[in-house]
Amino acid sequence: MASYPLEAQIHSLSLISNAAFDLQESSYDQLQTVTTTIVTNCLADLIIQGCIGDWTIVWGPKVFTNNQTAAKVVADNTMMLVYNQSSNQFVVGIAGTNAVSMYGWFQEDFGVNTLVEWSKIVNKNINIPVVFVPVIAGGTYLGLQNLLAMEVSGVTMLSALNTYVQENKITGATVNVAGHSLGGALTPVMAMYMQDTQATWNTVSGSITTIAAWPTAGPTPGNVDFATYVAKHMGANYVSRYNPIDVVPQAWMYSSMENIPGIYPQIQAPEPQAPYYTTMGLLTLSANLRAINTSDGIRTDYQQIQPWNQLTGCQFDTNTDNTAKIEANVLNVYATGNLAPYKPYFKAFYEFICQLGYQHTTAYNDPLGITAVAAEMKIVKQNATNETDDVRRVNNISAALSKYYGMSNINVASLAAAQTQTASQEAEAVA
Repeated sequence: MASYPLEAQIHSLSLISNAAFDLQESSYDQLQTVTTTIVTNCLADLIIQGCIGDWTIVWGPKVFTNNQTAAKVVADNTMMLVYNQSSNQFVVGIAGTNAVSMYGWFQEDFGVNTLVEWSKIVNKNINIPVVFVPVIAGGTYLGLQNLLAMEVSGVTMLSALNTYVQENKITGATVNVAGHSLGGALTPVMAMYMQDTQATWNTVSGSITTIAAWPTAGPTPGNVDFATYVAKHMGANYVSRYNPIDVVPQAWMYSSMENIPGIYPQIQAPEPQAPYYTTMGLLTLSANLRAINTSDGIRTDYQQIQPWNQLTGCQFDTNTDNTAKIEANVLNVYATGNLAPYKPYFKAFYEFICQLGYQHTTAYNDPLGITAVAAEMKIVKQNATNETDDVRRVNNISAALSKYYGMSNINVASLAAAQTQTASQEAEAVA
């Protein structure tokens, strides 16, 4: 018997679908094996089962990477399909942006300056009246293509779902599509695709009667017409959640992107007359320019699908900020010569990025009611990889700075010590 309500179960499974987050493996096969191990062990874990009940893997998890021969292979997209017999619920879990996936960031997340008409994607005439033209971002379409093309032993997720309901004589089931971040943008797109094309992949009449979408922290996948289309056809089966001080869901709707430069007023500006907001404002403006359609030079009217439900109780995290300050001071040792005057700006920017990371991930666990599952998943993942999330994060920061900025002598031990120092300070404060 699950202690979590259904929505928290769904969000927990969405979280588990992110098993490959931050992983960098020596081969694709190794990455796939480790990801499968983490997901399998999570679903078999007694603490997690006590929260979400017994879920069976129907298909996946499947990892997509655009470069299987890279020295370090990372997940660009991940998806899984699970089923709970007692509640007759399926969950399609779609992973979010992987911090170490440049493909995910630049090809999918930032791929918003080209558009694809929804009617062409689902091969269905929905442009009535003619002025109604739902479109999605080219990057979102790329992500959808990656998901639909995934195969496990030659079988796609939709084919596996149809076979499963047929072989198990399932009727009246609900399929819940859930994802966070990039997965949050792909969730309504996948759910709407499944609904619009159900007649082509679901051959068992009455087996699946409801398709629902549960996105969290997702940027806008499409324009105003697409938002209207999804809201009309999914209705109450569309439930979106977001943290109001998370930067990511503010994109790509112009009215919400204006919030980004000053979203964390607690971060001290380097100097009163030239606050770090200037830097963030320029970056936000640059991001805004990405939303200009390259085919006609007109800015796309991106719109969040309604209802867009704001989570409560989300606050600026001082512990994250304290760690960021210490780490920034360590990294600023490398800013010498003409770069030295920029140290205060780097520090403020680094604080911003770290706070963004916290608000986009960990900050969701409590308001979504999945804290216990998140904590246990960290343990399961550590056991499967022999590495903690914190150590992996520090190593990835060091590797990124070395690869992209030529800072090859980063003192990883100092960064790790910064985290230890902050943890010690937090413990003393509690005592």
